[in-house]
Amino acid sequence: MCKEGVKKMRLNIGSGKEYRQDWLNIDVNKKFNPDIVMDMRSLMFPDESVEEILMQDVLDHVTFVEGKEVLRKCYGWLKNNGTLNIRTPNLSFIGREASKGNHEAIKWLYGSDGEGHTNYDSNLIRWCYSENSLRIIMEAIGFIVIDAHTENLEYSLRMIGVKRI
Repeated sequence: MCKEGVKKMRLNIGSGKEYRQDWLNIDVNKKFNPDIVMDMRSLMFPDESVEEILMQDVLDHVTFVEGKEVLRKCYGWLKNNGTLNIRTPNLSFIGREASKGNHEAIKWLYGSDGEGHTNYDSNLIRWCYSENSLRIIMEAIGFIVIDAHTENLEYSLRMIGVKRI
């Protein structure tokens, strides 16, 4: 499933509006014109065929169990020293903000505009991670976490893992 002309297989899973040249852009929503329209839970690639995987603001749209399975698949697809780069809502930040009475935080947690509306069904948030919870899952699968930090005024959590055998 490699895009013609791509020397290294790099996956942009949940590409949304962030189409990347020289990557295989995959999204469940055809309105974003990805290279492949497919739910990430159904993706299949040969083991050790991918150099790099980017998952920005997508892991939160599946359940905890489904998320772990997707991460296991990613680990299998990656070549040795391949990287998985994840950005997801930061549960620790959302929890802190909600406890301060920030009602916007509840909207973030449920992925809505505050009135229960989303742009499309796949935009619902089904699970959130703290740095610690995501690190534990990644390391249990076999990733070595090489970077973890917050972004977007702490709303987002970025975690980068490497597959090392």
